[in-house]
Amino acid sequence: MYSYYKMNSSQPPATATPSQSMTPTPSGPSASQIPDLMKIGAIQDQTTQDVETDVLEPVVQSEKFIRFQLQNKGILHSHSKIQFQLGAGATSYLPANVGIASLIQRATLKVGNKTLCEVDDFNHLQAYKSMFMSSESMRERLMYQTGQMMSHEFCYNNEGGAGDISAPSANGGGASSTEALGVGIDTGNNYDTSPLRTTANAWDYSVDQALTPQKFLNLENRFADHKPPSFQIALSDLFSFLKINQLPLYMMREAIQLEFVLTDPNSSLRAFVDESSVDGNPTISLDTTATRMIADYIYYPQEMMVAYANANKKLQFSYVDYRLSKQSVDNDTFTGQQIRNVGGAGRMVTKIMWSLSDTGLGVGKAQQTLLNNYNARCPTRTYASLPGGYLTNKNGTSTFNVKYNDNFLYPIDVKNNARHFHNVVQAEQLVPFVNREEYSGEGVSVTRRDLSGYNQNTSLGQKFFHGAARLLTNERINSRGIELYTDYNALPVGQSTMQRVFLEIVRYAVIEDGITECYYA
Repeated sequence: MYSYYKMNSSQPPATATPSQSMTPTPSGPSASQIPDLMKIGAIQDQTTQDVETDVLEPVVQSEKFIRFQLQNKGILHSHSKIQFQLGAGATSYLPANVGIASLIQRATLKVGNKTLCEVDDFNHLQAYKSMFMSSESMRERLMYQTGQMMSHEFCYNNEGGAGDISAPSANGGGASSTEALGVGIDTGNNYDTSPLRTTANAWDYSVDQALTPQKFLNLENRFADHKPPSFQIALSDLFSFLKINQLPLYMMREAIQLEFVLTDPNSSLRAFVDESSVDGNPTISLDTTATRMIADYIYYPQEMMVAYANANKKLQFSYVDYRLSKQSVDNDTFTGQQIRNVGGAGRMVTKIMWSLSDTGLGVGKAQQTLLNNYNARCPTRTYASLPGGYLTNKNGTSTFNVKYNDNFLYPIDVKNNARHFHNVVQAEQLVPFVNREEYSGEGVSVTRRDLSGYNQNTSLGQKFFHGAARLLTNERINSRGIELYTDYNALPVGQSTMQRVFLEIVRYAVIEDGITECYYA
């Protein structure tokens, strides 16, 4: 399918970098007159742009592995999509914070026999990145596109004439109230009016109103009138290279392949099961007939693309990639200060991200939550009651520091949870869209109303405690690597967790005469 349109940009034409420029021929345009076709928004006004969309099927596909191969034509649009369709034998939904990313354990972008980008435990990295998606984006776009449903809303006390504990009024509505008894997930549905709480305690939500996800999110495929939904994930979300660059496929002579290692089909890794389902441990299977890649190839006027190729015999791209270091942790022995070398020796590392996620989740709904394994555990809290007895409420503490090139990043170990949150904001230059209780377990703000049978407070509270730090010095890490200092003073006893540390590493790629080479900066 072809579509034609004019691309308008307020930016002036981009000039080529010294590595990209060539001495122009007398009859052709100079390198400075040729726009950078690889940079989004760098094309001059009134430039004709054609887009060709191909629907590609995998060249290799199984329940555990998928490979696509691209054609060497045009310029690959970074927002091309991969489409997946999952089905289950019981009412099931994708994890609320990662959606269809729960399917992908490893994502790899290869050019020839060189690896341009590779991310291990991509689903857990996406659990971190999903915190920076606004509620509006979650509610209006991502819920439909990726199956994520972490949009937040206030849970108002307006279900009955006298509050939550009374039946709805006779006219079908409730008493209007500006009192919000908590914050919960917004699926676009209203909370069911039955069952209602049987106690006058305003904070006792043990038998509270229930919320269900949208019907189109249901993975169940046992009904003839319900086809399992399809979801998409953009290439720019899968591969950091494509966040700021586009691939000039027409200038490349090697095969370009996308490879995905998939998670195990058991329900705890791919989805969570509705608490009311009879089958508490269904297989979440991939429909191999529905896997597609919607590839958009961009074309500019032929003379412009030829001129760009002639003026840029050697293209150099700078980007970041991620390297994972993980370690299984026994909560009973993970006490006191822990010093762990997380790698990075000889590399340019710009950022480090870490988390401690539950791994003791078994299969079946009795072991599951709305997030399943895609969580970040904070120290355990001890609250006497909600909200009474607040004088005896106590939150555990955690202490972090990072050491590299024989110096600590922070002169004093960071212990305050507000400072942990601040460091995440500084690392990403974005504010996470999670509240205080979701992040560090402090306060009482997440509703106890059920979503698909799961208590939202239990599933979401204390489950987004990701840490991050930006390394300020633009220098190579020495042979000793990076050391992460951690101290969790209280973790759930009798459980195992997994500590994951992602390093953001600077890399660059060179395309010369159609051949690609990749290097560490």
